[in-house]
Amino acid sequence: MPPSPADVPGLRFLDPPAFTHWPAVQYRDEARHAAFVIHYHDPALWRDPIAFAVPPALAGTDGVVGWEGAALLPITLPPGQESISGLLDLPGRVGERRASIIAGPLTRTLPIRTVAVDQPWPHARLRDGFPVDADDVPVVLLAPRNDPDAERRLAALAGRPPRGTAPAWLVGDPFAGPGGDCWPSDTQAGAIDRRVATDLRHPAHAALVACAPLGRQPAPRTICWSPGNAAVRAGAWTNEEERVLTAVRERCRALGVAPRLVLALPPAPPETRWAAVHAERRRTLTAAAAALGWNVLDLERVAGADPYRLAPQLAADAPVGAARERIRAALAETLTE
Repeated sequence: MPPSPADVPGLRFLDPPAFTHWPAVQYRDEARHAAFVIHYHDPALWRDPIAFAVPPALAGTDGVVGWEGAALLPITLPPGQESISGLLDLPGRVGERRASIIAGPLTRTLPIRTVAVDQPWPHARLRDGFPVDADDVPVVLLAPRNDPDAERRLAALAGRPPRGTAPAWLVGDPFAGPGGDCWPSDTQAGAIDRRVATDLRHPAHAALVACAPLGRQPAPRTICWSPGNAAVRAGAWTNEEERVLTAVRERCRALGVAPRLVLALPPAPPETRWAAVHAERRRTLTAAAAALGWNVLDLERVAGADPYRLAPQLAADAPVGAARERIRAALAETLTE
């Protein structure tokens, strides 16, 4: 921890180099990258000298960046700005790698963990929307890409594992709005393990954190994922969201259990400008669910027309009124099957 500002008045602190983006799930046959950022100081951008608590790297400094044990790449901190970002390739193999960043007085080592999807998941929380373990180390799950032919052969040769005995998991966005959320109560659906998992830009990553206890707790009878609309409404949705379906299925397979897997497709967002993205997302997730053995609960059909309407010219952020009650009833039914 840095010292108290009272002990070092007027001193500036620069954020240390860090990974800023990395894939939550990487397929074994693809090349992916992790993004990093380096902060430094350019005196030419400031009218008066600035005192630093720790001597910073300066603009124009030459340095190197790369993975330990591999060739380091030369870099120069560009004048006229005070941060630079870049990409490092991820090798697509299990283990921890450490990146070295050296530029003048700046020396930093950045670890990142790649974990096989069928092994225990170390996810503890999200850092700026991306999964990290309990030591704040970025985590990447390494998963096989779905192979329909292999799936058919496996289904023909293998028996179905047991379903699980623990209460159903309801994971994701509960669609909280005026008057409550859209998730059923215990009186409606019996015992449910509610795992609220939301993020303004990367709710799919939050779902992986919520499912990380698989294998450390008794397997649930059902896992229902409610991805919500946050990513769409933030303009941040990508088709990588479907990788959650692969990751959860593969982890369950490795544990020798077969919970009923349910994808609760959300109603369209109330803003019409997102209609095209919503439609593309529905097609993508529906196709992925069919290929990966997930059941689809279409909450758009369940909710009916205009599920967000509070009054003329006034809409809520989540389904309300009769639409909310219909969604609750549909979720309760699917969780008790």
